[in-house]
Amino acid sequence: MKRPNGWLRLWLVFCGVLGVFCGAVAWQVNADERLFMLWVWLVPCASLYVLGWAFVWVVHGFKSHDQ
Repeated sequence: MKRPNGWLRLWLVFCGVLGVFCGAVAWQVNADERLFMLWVWLVPCASLYVLGWAFVWVVHGFKSHDQ
């Protein structure tokens, strides 16, 4: 597997920092607020993460098809 390019590395670092931040915040609140935070913060962030990977996959597919 090739080494990821700069944008992909930036995306991975951003998602890692966001995950650590969300985990630290969730550690500080009670269970009811955690469930609320799951739907308000984690689900949209996870959706953006998956959409980012899908975008990279599609762009990579088009690049390899053109060569």
